[in-house]
Amino acid sequence: MKTEKCKNCAYYVAYYRQWNSGYGRLIDGACSKHRRPQKEYNTCEDFKNNGQSEERKEKSMLDHLECALISLNDIAHILKEKNKQ
Repeated sequence: MKTEKCKNCAYYVAYYRQWNSGYGRLIDGACSKHRRPQKEYNTCEDFKNNGQSEERKEKSMLDHLECALISLNDIAHILKEKNKQ
């Protein structure tokens, strides 16, 4: 179960900074409900679980696992064919 930290809240918007190699997430952000800056590890009484984000992450992980399983099956098939020769 997720803890009720601001970074897991539906109202939290993270701040990002541009670095030489791309963008990086900062520990500061903003609460769109209270319209004020927040740290990602703060808590408040208006926490709202972001279920859509969790569903997206779960779907992404399952898709990656499926691709890995297909790759492993392909490798196993190649190895079996090589052993038969």
